[in-house]
Amino acid sequence: MTVSRAATAIGIGIVVIAASLCFVQIKEGLLYAPPLRFAGLRTLLAGLFLLSAASVLQRRVLPAPQTWAWILPLGLFATTLTFGSMFLAPVFVSAGLASVLGNLQPLVLLAMAAVFLNERITGGKIIALSLGTGGIVFLFWNQLGAGMGGSFAGGALALVSSTGAAAGSLLVKRMRPGRELLLVVGWQLVFGSLVLLGLSALWESATVQWSFSFVRILLFLSIFETALGTLIWFRLLQRNEAGRLGQALFLIPVTGLIFAAWLRGETPGFFEWIGIGIILAGVAIAGLEPLVRKIPPSLPGKST
Repeated sequence: MTVSRAATAIGIGIVVIAASLCFVQIKEGLLYAPPLRFAGLRTLLAGLFLLSAASVLQRRVLPAPQTWAWILPLGLFATTLTFGSMFLAPVFVSAGLASVLGNLQPLVLLAMAAVFLNERITGGKIIALSLGTGGIVFLFWNQLGAGMGGSFAGGALALVSSTGAAAGSLLVKRMRPGRELLLVVGWQLVFGSLVLLGLSALWESATVQWSFSFVRILLFLSIFETALGTLIWFRLLQRNEAGRLGQALFLIPVTGLIFAAWLRGETPGFFEWIGIGIILAGVAIAGLEPLVRKIPPSLPGKST
């Protein structure tokens, strides 16, 4: 494995682990704060953390003037829409259905990358995405029954979360921020968080119940999952195909189940094991396809 490929694998691993751990933390954090305010505080702290790091590492906190035209729409898609709908969806519909619809970013990202970035849709990608989507359905099979009778708004919000995240990834891929990445990610988080906090002030009457537990959850989600995870993900997008890279995100619900079993003693059921196997098969196909395509076809009549 080359250094570049190893670095990509490590980066994907960090993103997947961070996102997997955040589900349990969000569920606990919603006991202390309303959804939009929780999401806004999380992304605001993450953005300020990255801008503080930029002031130390790069000796500046303002990006190049031409990047502001990208930062504003990126903040709306990658932060406001993605995190706002992510936190609101479980309020209206079962967690299982929200998880299925909210984890369709790889499918949405592949379609968007094909249309807007002219990335090729190969047979391996289609197979991998089909297996990944089917695997997610199996993972949450037992919860879907409760979710089907839920609010249409909840399902729509979960889909908006997937679409917003995919659109944000597409913008970064098209933007190619390079050395401006740290500043771009920091400012888009701050901008998107201010919109979330504004919406919270308009619609949410509940207040935040500040406690040591909530502060711990908030810092973990802000620094590790949001700041670090978003920065690494956008960095990976600059060097890899968006559609192919997105297929690794199917691993998030799988590792989430593993952490639930390890940290909370929750044993996966029959359908969940099937889902894990299907998703891993899809990810394996996605990873092996580039290697298979590089193997030259054998010449007719030539013995080996």
